[in-house]
Amino acid sequence: MASRHFSLEMSEVADVMDLLIGMESSNNVKLELRMGIEGEGKHRDLVIVLIAHDKFFRIGEAPPLASVSAKCLGMNLKHFRDAVIRGLYMLDGQIASNELLGETSKKA
Repeated sequence: MASRHFSLEMSEVADVMDLLIGMESSNNVKLELRMGIEGEGKHRDLVIVLIAHDKFFRIGEAPPLASVSAKCLGMNLKHFRDAVIRGLYMLDGQIASNELLGETSKKA
């Protein structure tokens, strides 16, 4: 199976890792990345789920701060790195929105 996918370069894996590390650092969170296949037959798509957790808790010990899912082919993304970048932008927006809502409810 691996021989069919010789085009995957370690540089792309390193890029994705750097993106995740940067996101964790800038938002003070721990990230969880899940992948799965959605659909059947010819209508399958790779779905990635990004979940932000409070960095002071182990994953699963507290509710997530934010989460998003992205369908790679549905967004016409051909490279895994591009799907992760899109997901990180979505997650960053969700984290910011949740922080604003939390700050607003504290003031009310």
